[in-house]
Amino acid sequence: MRVACSQKMTNDGDMRTRAEVAKNVRAALGAARVSQAGAAKALGMSPGTFNRRVNGKTAFDVEELERLATFLDVPYSQLVEVTPR
Repeated sequence: MRVACSQKMTNDGDMRTRAEVAKNVRAALGAARVSQAGAAKALGMSPGTFNRRVNGKTAFDVEELERLATFLDVPYSQLVEVTPR
């Protein structure tokens, strides 16, 4: 039982982090006036895949976020900053 509860807490934390990173990415895209399609192309992924990531349905990986930070000319830390809980 404890394992299941612990696993659920980890998943909830992962989902919250994924959502915050996605929010940061959306804000950076807006500030840079870059479309999702443009960012997807720069990262070499399909617009659908990028959309799932930017909406928090699936997570960005570190390499994708590093490339996106470079493309948007923002610090990597700006994309991955999350509020402590």
